[in-house]
Amino acid sequence: MPTFLSLVEAKRRNARTAEYYQHKLRYAIDAFGDLRLQKITPSDIDKLTSDLKDKLSESSRRHVFVSTKACLNAAVRKGFLARNPADRAEGVDVDEVEIGEILPAAEFRAFIDGFKGHSLQTIVAVALHTGARRNEILAIRHSDVDYVAGRLRIARAVERTKKHGTRFKTPKSGKSRELSIDSELLAIFKAERERLARLIAGVEPSDVVDLKLVKLPPDALVFQPLRVGSVGYDKPRNDADVSRDFRKVALKLGYPRLRFHDLRGSHETALLEAGVPVHVVAARCGHSPQMLLKTYAERTSTADASAALAVAGVFSTKRPMS
Repeated sequence: MPTFLSLVEAKRRNARTAEYYQHKLRYAIDAFGDLRLQKITPSDIDKLTSDLKDKLSESSRRHVFVSTKACLNAAVRKGFLARNPADRAEGVDVDEVEIGEILPAAEFRAFIDGFKGHSLQTIVAVALHTGARRNEILAIRHSDVDYVAGRLRIARAVERTKKHGTRFKTPKSGKSRELSIDSELLAIFKAERERLARLIAGVEPSDVVDLKLVKLPPDALVFQPLRVGSVGYDKPRNDADVSRDFRKVALKLGYPRLRFHDLRGSHETALLEAGVPVHVVAARCGHSPQMLLKTYAERTSTADASAALAVAGVFSTKRPMS
């Protein structure tokens, strides 16, 4: 089966996803042992997922099933199997999509202020202002910010795998995107640019100098590691450290279940509840409209109430009789 996993990996842009498939496939390899592919039955696959009930979450069990099915599909394509036994297996149904927690829009400001003095404050602010993914934010370069037009380009994401180490890749959607940003976020990026310019020029924060004369490296990241001087301006901050530190601060602020990724969903929900069209929110955040609706629509807790108000408005409008 590992041989067919390589065929699955070849079809995927995301090396991290392929690595994750490999990790999940080990459960199938351990369960089937030396059993020949042609001898694997739907019942064998059902037993595999059933035996993992006490070991893995429903979502992880489903990933085991999906990765196993993908490898067997590759075997069918190559003519080693007449048909995929996983097609007739029960599979694993996950009743609810994991949508995470939602930070209400009214709490955005206080939440960002709660990170005051912490190295994550600006990263959290960017997440709530843009809805960008964590690893997209960590890959933003100063050259991606257009201060005149008030635009931000999301052109890459950080990817960390055992095979390739840390590198940059295209965003999850497979293409870059541009989004408008507000004056507050522009000010945040300007402050980060000034901080780096002073670091490069070797001047103190209190020194009065014309920082426009300081040229930043074209690949300089907005958020470098905290010890930037020793690793270079193009090296991204560790994504796992960002998530871990975020959870610690969020816990202290009274949000024990909030993950960094939930800031993305909070941004999307805030826009949807403000009446921004689904296709606009989807384009801004690098989703397909269908995926946005499927994953996040139930987060818009006030949407139905807004619909009721709209209906009431329609019926309260008096129109002249013809």
